[in-house]
Amino acid sequence: MSKIYLAAPYFNDMERVSADKVYQCLKDLEIDVHFFAYDGLVLSPDSSLEDRKRAFSDNIREMDSCDVVVAIVESDPVYGIDCGTVFDLTYAWTKGKTVYTYDSQNPGKMNVMLAMASSGHASDISELIDVLRGNGKIWEGKVI
Repeated sequence: MSKIYLAAPYFNDMERVSADKVYQCLKDLEIDVHFFAYDGLVLSPDSSLEDRKRAFSDNIREMDSCDVVVAIVESDPVYGIDCGTVFDLTYAWTKGKTVYTYDSQNPGKMNVMLAMASSGHASDISELIDVLRGNGKIWEGKVI
């Protein structure tokens, strides 16, 4: 496998645990992975317009250069699914990239648009490994 762009929120402890787990899995599989929290410019709420533009263009460039996007689509109890992750997933899909989704928190349902954009879905790390090796499956659960 070539290069993976990890699309994931990283704003609270729950999100960081999931993102770190998936990132480490990809690194353990010796996959070239880009994740903004480790490889990019991390913004604060008060970041300058210049930094915001740079973060945006850097992430677009990284998505353009990847072959696969793994999107963590877990839903925060307060804010729902991260809109930045949804943007990344949608952008990648429209560019013809392979998109895989991961959600270990809400295994029973998924938004129909995200489900149909995904070429494979995983609800735990072992399933993610299967998906990455071409043995995974698309979402077959309930859609919302």
